[in-house]
Amino acid sequence: MSRFSLPKMTWRQLNMSTLSTPLAFIIEFFIFWLLSPEHRFTDPRILADIAKLTRDLVVVALGVGILMIAGDFDLSVASVLPLSSYVFAQLLIAGLNPFLAFLVVIPFGAFLGLINGVLVVRTGLPSFIITLSTYMFWR
Repeated sequence: MSRFSLPKMTWRQLNMSTLSTPLAFIIEFFIFWLLSPEHRFTDPRILADIAKLTRDLVVVALGVGILMIAGDFDLSVASVLPLSSYVFAQLLIAGLNPFLAFLVVIPFGAFLGLINGVLVVRTGLPSFIITLSTYMFWR
């Protein structure tokens, strides 16, 4: 076995904790397929729409996941994302090039996150309280 190859798992090493997420996904997929009218849930257009909708949430979930691994969490992300989307839409309505609007909105969202970080560090309050407050403020 080379030093870069992954060890092979035996059936004995697999337990419910390693199988629970894929199993839950398969069960949910089957339930949605079963309950959808005329079993349209597996239609390629529907699956493509689901994939389009989830990519934004995946980016946000990755950031929140990293924060949770670090031992904190951010509640304000639920209002920073829509606020940034609103600013982006307003820039497009004003006639700004979409690429330039994107270049404006990314630092805008990062600045809102910076405000959260500075408030947590400077006040010493738990991130739960700060991000809950900024969540309500941005709304």
